[in-house]
Amino acid sequence: MNIEFVGKDLNLSDALKQRIERRLGKIEARLHQKLFVRIKFAQESSSEYSCSVHFNARHDFNAQASADDLFKAADSALTKVERQVGRLSERGPSTDTIRPSH
Repeated sequence: MNIEFVGKDLNLSDALKQRIERRLGKIEARLHQKLFVRIKFAQESSSEYSCSVHFNARHDFNAQASADDLFKAADSALTKVERQVGRLSERGPSTDTIRPSH
């Protein structure tokens, strides 16, 4: 798995990165696909941070969340992505194939 962390004028701790990597590892195992994930952090105001997560695995997965600290923002965004992956898994195999017309 490749993870690109982007944080404008923010220091992202190793503990935060490890937490995110662990949760994304579970998503990667569930999808059975190597992921390239882009995670952006920004400070919205003096007391609010945002986190956005994006990756593509058969479909585009995007989530954004804001909170009063980086850990909460990341956890919330990752929870949203996990729900998206869960909904995709419930649908079964991909039906993206083109069917011939009659």
